[in-house]
Amino acid sequence: MDWYYSEAGQPKGPVTEEQVQGLVRDGVIRADTLVWREGLAAWQPYGQLSGGAAAGDSAASLVTCSQCGKSVPADQVIRYGEQAVCAECKPAFAQRIKEGLAPTSGLRGSVSPDEIIARDYDVSIGDAFSAGWEAVKGQFWPCIGATCLVYLVLMVGNFIPFIGGIVALIIQGPLIGGLYLFYIKRVRNQEATIGDAFSGFGPRFLNLMLTHVVTSILAGLCMIPGIVLLVIGAVVGGRGGRMDFAAGGPLMIVGGILLFLAFFVLIYLSICWMFAIPLVADKRMGFWQAMSLSRKVVGKHWWMCFALMFVGGLFAGLGILAVCVGFLVTISIFMGMTASLYNKIFGDMAPQDG
Repeated sequence: MDWYYSEAGQPKGPVTEEQVQGLVRDGVIRADTLVWREGLAAWQPYGQLSGGAAAGDSAASLVTCSQCGKSVPADQVIRYGEQAVCAECKPAFAQRIKEGLAPTSGLRGSVSPDEIIARDYDVSIGDAFSAGWEAVKGQFWPCIGATCLVYLVLMVGNFIPFIGGIVALIIQGPLIGGLYLFYIKRVRNQEATIGDAFSGFGPRFLNLMLTHVVTSILAGLCMIPGIVLLVIGAVVGGRGGRMDFAAGGPLMIVGGILLFLAFFVLIYLSICWMFAIPLVADKRMGFWQAMSLSRKVVGKHWWMCFALMFVGGLFAGLGILAVCVGFLVTISIFMGMTASLYNKIFGDMAPQDG
């Protein structure tokens, strides 16, 4: 029976069931890859199909290898605690155990940043939402608890008298980085703890802090010309005790236009750097290296990444209507959505130790 699959938004195929299994082992077809064959009403994520529909006689569901990030059938992995290890990674994994080394709980990966930039990817809002919900549903209350604690600490930092803004600027990167790591582990079906949510206050603290501070400053710089012209226009027009629009009005109009345009630049940069903090938290990259890699990768499909963040942000905002608990649920799913897309793109990248 012939199969078809989606790669970079384009249909590929036909391929046989044996070729499908090979593509799964190679990491080309993952749990969120859309596939179709005769008998299916529509294209569906590979991981959502039953074993009989997706893989011939195999009744195995897909799991993510904790070492390389590939999606493989559950009956083709070994289990070590909470970790699933595929056949390709088994020898190296077993050797580490034999040597008395603690097996890593995160994905090690072997792909370089240059290879990540060179290859393509696709963005599916529906698949990301499904993955985000699955990540939260599996450990619902721990996810809600971790999200609640992180945002509670961030709120407390903001409300510290006189220095709240500075404190928030310093701690927001490490807090969000730790929370991202928590949800990345959930997406990978690894054990995620409250400690992971606060792991940003560890060896990666400086780079996480700098990632947030530098991106905030650079994004904010685009607002300065408009603000300066507005202030100058107000000062010039306000001389003499009353507002003279003829004197200061043109400057204020130009300043307002620049601020309006700067708003779109701000959005553009924010989307470009959407993966910078997760890259520092998960792959231990330096802040500038993470910002650069995120910008180059997101730039390939900026509009789809923007659509994902826009829809996810609207969904998270709807939780406010359901007061506190509703917001925690929707923001948790939103974090899972972003973590899912991040893992799809960068999951098999080797840590950089930047």
